[in-house]
Amino acid sequence: MLNSKENIDEFLRSISEEILGLYNITEVEAETDSAFYVQKQVPEPLFIYEIIIEPYDYKHDDAKEYKSNGAAFFPYHYTPEFEIFSKYLVTAQIFSSLNVNKLVRPELNMNCLVYALKQAKIDDKIIDLYRVHCISRYQKIKLIDEVSKSCNIRIQVKREETVRKCHANTIMKSIGSISKDTIEINLFLYRDTNMKGDHYFLDIDLPITPFYLKNREELNKYALENNLSIDNMFDKQSKKGNNYYTKPGAKDTIKLSELILYIRDHNGFKSYSLSDVLHLPSDLSDYVSNNLESLEYLDYEVKDIKLESKNKKFKQKILSTYYYAVFEASTQGIHQAYCVSYSKRNSNQICNKYGNKCVEEFLNELNDNSVIYFHNLKYDSCFLAEYGINKCIKKDGKTMKMNLIYNKKKLTFKDSYSMISTALNQFPKMFGLRNLQKELYPYNYYTQEHIQNNIGTISEAGEYEIQKWTEAEYKLFNENIDKIESCKIDENHFNMMLSCKFYCNQDVRILKEVHTQFRIDNLSSLNIDVDKFISISALANNYFTTHVYSKIKDLKQYSGKIREYIQGTVYGGRCMTRVNKKWHVRDELYDYDACSLYPSAIHRLKLATGKPILIPKDLLNSTILNHIMLEQQLEPTNERYISAFIVDIEITKINKELHFPIITKKTKKGNLNVNECCNMRVDNIMLEDLIKFQQIEYNITRGYMWIGLNQMYLVKRLRKYII
Repeated sequence: MLNSKENIDEFLRSISEEILGLYNITEVEAETDSAFYVQKQVPEPLFIYEIIIEPYDYKHDDAKEYKSNGAAFFPYHYTPEFEIFSKYLVTAQIFSSLNVNKLVRPELNMNCLVYALKQAKIDDKIIDLYRVHCISRYQKIKLIDEVSKSCNIRIQVKREETVRKCHANTIMKSIGSISKDTIEINLFLYRDTNMKGDHYFLDIDLPITPFYLKNREELNKYALENNLSIDNMFDKQSKKGNNYYTKPGAKDTIKLSELILYIRDHNGFKSYSLSDVLHLPSDLSDYVSNNLESLEYLDYEVKDIKLESKNKKFKQKILSTYYYAVFEASTQGIHQAYCVSYSKRNSNQICNKYGNKCVEEFLNELNDNSVIYFHNLKYDSCFLAEYGINKCIKKDGKTMKMNLIYNKKKLTFKDSYSMISTALNQFPKMFGLRNLQKELYPYNYYTQEHIQNNIGTISEAGEYEIQKWTEAEYKLFNENIDKIESCKIDENHFNMMLSCKFYCNQDVRILKEVHTQFRIDNLSSLNIDVDKFISISALANNYFTTHVYSKIKDLKQYSGKIREYIQGTVYGGRCMTRVNKKWHVRDELYDYDACSLYPSAIHRLKLATGKPILIPKDLLNSTILNHIMLEQQLEPTNERYISAFIVDIEITKINKELHFPIITKKTKKGNLNVNECCNMRVDNIMLEDLIKFQQIEYNITRGYMWIGLNQMYLVKRLRKYII
């Protein structure tokens, strides 16, 4: 497990250059659909083939490339030559190493923006709000702008200008609040095109003269020859004879940004090792969620749910060509695609490419702005990666969407499994497809040697499978071969290419028919085009936002601190035996599957409306349950006016232990269901269950409550489709 710097170093030493490589897919599309998935997760590397490192001349870059205004981690350490400036560089979150006593520096437990705010002595409560919203190393300037407006802070961002005048620091952007009493902060955006290590830091004045910086080596030499401390030369402004003097009225300070650019231009920064960077956490959400010191929140964190405005600036619609495709690949060693079948949506023709160059030939045939559906894109994308991934959306082990730019063509690959999460071989039964040959394909028989020979031996085809074929399976395979035109060479040999193309074509036909019918059904019943979404979850979220959430008065959506706090009540499902022990059961087991749990829960819970309110101290006890609204109560009364609450509790005593306890203890290794006292974050229903089933005694420390109406609108919409 790569859980320490030493393990990572050992891993890097053990692999060859031919194997190692990295596709960095940190950019995710800025669209509503993708944002639904990537709220906290940092996309992982997709494939490893090779690393190519080349020197980059940032001064002579003529490429017209869009450069983001966001910033992240500074990927360099300074060399011993510039150690004298360490007390200034620490202000910019720049160090001689990432580690102190073999641990990551505590200064790196925050991103560069939050670190800069701390250097500016901003109030800790405001910094806490920034930390909750800015939970990753990389910070988008749009998000910074929105949070800064809520915090009444204006940030002047400067950056290096490399086009009009070398090293001229010009104001790039003013973001945040525009009120007169705002707090103003000056940041510098260090841009590093080579490593993509753009970095924010507080651009303070340093007690170093421009004269010293210009003549640093000469003044340092003078100091050493005369037994002087080098920092005694920082204030020198002129030279007369062999001596150096201060000069009244001359400039006596430089900006921190000037020092950093000077060090860079004099090769004073060296890249951190790959193992150092890999060991540095990029997602700071766990640290943030464990450090919610205050539950006070910004207005920005609670918003009304509104549909996107249709009055946006008109964009010309790009017409896409839709395809369905399937790869077949050898399974020995590194999998290599040897066949691809594909078909346009509105065409009856199914095309094939066969052989070692099938992927490239397939890409050459696709039109510009094509959208191609694969079923389980995570696997199929392995054969496309070497042609250059532009953008990628991944979640829960699935590759949902991937963009390639190939020969100046924009190609989009989407995963149909994210929309219809059923194995392809189950589609015919699920959707009632007919006239299909029962599939029996010798996947492991298709080695590179057999593929090149192209003559397969029928009696050996099933010997390479994990479970060798039975006589009945060989008989079925023989019958299938007979039905494929010109496939059978003689009684014991078959044409491997024709057999492969037949099954590959059949899979494409199944995928195409099912997905097309699924799209038609959604258009007719829900007026939703599945082509506009990358998963069934995104589709459902859009449907309920359009037809339910946006129609409920005072229903809110949450972000930042409130969202983090609410997320703490989510424990997920569990799989356990009685008291978590191993059991040898010889009796017959019955599988009871409770259906429609989500709809039934929604039917009972309703939707709480209004802004969350900090629970006052006089209600931080068991009396709060006396004011919770009854299950079928929709409007508050004088006695029962709380529609829902979420609280942190400290369980002090358990009067009833269970073989399947409902007390959940969160640990770094996962959730544990225990009969022991611990701290939990629970909603009102979970608290009632803990009292009822485990008879707990507890203290409430803090929480939110809602006192708005309980809404039935979602229940009514569910009844339309379920009951």
